[in-house]
Amino acid sequence: MVGVVYRHPNSNFLAFQDELFSSLHKLSSCYCPYYILGDFNIDLLKINSNSSVADFENFTYCYGIHCLINKPTRITDHSSTLLDHLYTNKSRITIHSGICIWDVSDHYPIFCIVPSTKSYRKCKKLYARDTTLFETEAFLDELQRNMETLQI
Repeated sequence: MVGVVYRHPNSNFLAFQDELFSSLHKLSSCYCPYYILGDFNIDLLKINSNSSVADFENFTYCYGIHCLINKPTRITDHSSTLLDHLYTNKSRITIHSGICIWDVSDHYPIFCIVPSTKSYRKCKKLYARDTTLFETEAFLDELQRNMETLQI
């Protein structure tokens, strides 16, 4: 299960925390692996100087989840902050995660690669539709004729 989070920087921190932990409580009863990631706008680098951040991290530990990102995800000329989090209830050993140093926005993208436990068969045949000769009017006419033959 994957969840994506965005917390507006000016939103009520305690209300966000309560809502998140309510969701985590529900997730913990499903006994499935889950990943929660996104822009939390909570600077985890301030864990030693901000009691709200320390409390937030302690709560995540209570739910058996840990953050896989531990370096700044937003760097400016004047600051570096870890605002983008990636939490999971799975072991760190099987997950590859990181930060893409790419200035696609004011935050660096974060990622994780989770090995699959399922095996997939390779397709022997690939099917493709050539739409270069597609005629919209002919398609709509045929669709109309088919709709008329349906008995509803």
